[in-house]
Parts: sequence; C-alpha cells; structure tokens
Amino acid sequence: MINYTSQHQLKFEKFGNLYQMKLNPTNRWVELAHRFPWDRCVKIFSKHFPASGRTAIDPRIVIGSLIIKHKLNLSDEETARIIEENPYMQYFLGLDEFAPSPLFSPTLFVEWRKKLGNDTFNGFSDVLFTICCGDTIEKGQEPIKNKGKLKLDATVADQNIAYPNDLGLLNKAREKTEKIIDDLFDKVRGQVKVKPRTYRRAARQKYLAESKKRQRCAVRSAII
Repeated sequence: MINYTSQHQLKFEKFGNLYQMKLNPTNRWVELAHRFPWDRCVKIFSKHFPASGRTAIDPRIVIGSLIIKHKLNLSDEETARIIEENPYMQYFLGLDEFAPSPLFSPTLFVEWRKKLGNDTFNGFSDVLFTICCGDTIEKGQEPIKNKGKLKLDATVADQNIAYPNDLGLLNKAREKTEKIIDDLFDKVRGQVKVKPRTYRRAARQKYLAESKKRQRCAVRSAII
C-alpha cells in the first residue's frame, strides 16, 4: 500500500525543527524539492505497487533517493548514509522533521530497481522532458531527419585500425627505437658530440617500398 502526501501540502516553514536550523531557501535541494513534479512521478511509481496490503515506504523517499544517488554518482550504501547525515536532502525527500536514524536499508535499492524497471524511469524522463520543453512540444517541431544508420552489432562496427602485419610491427619498433635514441641524445648532448647514425630516412623509404609489394617473399626478405 502506498502512503504519500501531496507535494502541495508541504511548506518550508512547517519543516519541523529544521526551520530552527536556519536552512538556506536557495539551497539546490530545497529549490529542487519545490520544482520537481513529485505528484506526477508518484502516479507512475504507484503502478508497480499494490493499492492494499503492507504499507510501503513513501514513494517520494524512493524517487528522491534514486535522484540523489545518480546525481551524485554514489553507491547504495553511501546514498543511504549521506541522506541520514544531510538535513537538506531529508527536506528534499519530503520529511517533516530531521531523522537522525537511517530512513531505509541500502539493500532496498536492489528491490526498487527490479520492481520499477526501465519503463518507469523512461516515464520519469518523459515527465521531466514535458515540463522542461513543454512549449516546444506544443508548438510542434519538424521530425528529425535520419542522419545515418545505427549499427548495433559490434561485429560489424567500423574499425579504423591497421591490420598488424610483421613488416608494420617491425617499422613501429624501428620508429620507437629512434625516438628513444633522440631522447637519450638530448640528455647527453654536452657529453656526446655526434649522434649515432640510424639511417632512418633510408629505412623509411625501404619500408614504404616493400609495404606496397604483395609478394610474400619480398616481405620476408625485407624483414630478414
């Protein structure tokens, strides 16, 4: 059974002993508590819980806790702990007064996710999108044109990766070795006057010439 108090019946001045703590009315959780469409989201939430039977936890606490968890990117345990410690978050969840003890067990997050499912969270997103972009939806927009094809199978995804052949790997090793030689020479430039010859230009030209050939014997001779 769902036990929920409409968001319009809660006022900041009646928030128990927290009002004596001089809460900042411009705090992000206080402002979000006033603007969030609790009643509409609770209607979506209530579809997954029976109308009769054992009284369940307040839907606003469930929805608000999920928002805090994902907004701050917290674990289930840390979400329950930070709600217990933060009066602003408890106000956001709709509590009438500060509760110094945990509001729920962190293990309930697993149960909530299983019962609600993706469709419920999509419903929450639709409500928020309608509120934020309601004027745009009423005026109507031209449908977004297709900009390409979506590939869902990873086996057919495009990969701009060169195939690792022996000659290519050998050339990569040569380039990295030359880079190491350059770095070491810069460190001992005052002690060593002449840089060791690597014939990198000749090696580069030979690599490009051999890589264009298709015969295996020519590639093998270049590697050897």
